[in-house]
Amino acid sequence: MSIRGVYVQKSHVSIVGALSIGALAVFFDYLFHFFETSPMEVPLYFIAKFTVAFLVAYFLINRIGPLLSAAVFTLSFDIYYYFGILVFHINYLSSSPTQIIQIDGITDPITLFILWTVVHGLFFYAAALIVLYSKKSR
Repeated sequence: MSIRGVYVQKSHVSIVGALSIGALAVFFDYLFHFFETSPMEVPLYFIAKFTVAFLVAYFLINRIGPLLSAAVFTLSFDIYYYFGILVFHINYLSSSPTQIIQIDGITDPITLFILWTVVHGLFFYAAALIVLYSKKSR
């Protein structure tokens, strides 16, 4: 099967596949934070990201496919930030109590929010494509 069929098609994701998607999404996100943002995120952020990625991959990819699942993942994590950090002020959920972590060279908050949302969705989507494509090519 071509990769073209993988990126929109509903596929079966096992627990191992969902764990792999979660781990890859967090790995991509960790690299992004390590090289492109300041300050670096706290461990609980990455644990929460892995949990959300795993749950979305396991419960939604089978139903709505990887592309829409990536959108749900991104919106879910935006909600995590909005309520956990901005509304309830739980500071240990992120290294930034204002939800403004700088991407090197970008200062406009609206641009940062849009980039942040798209980039995090792409991490999940790329992880899902890698896992699904590797499963299909066996």
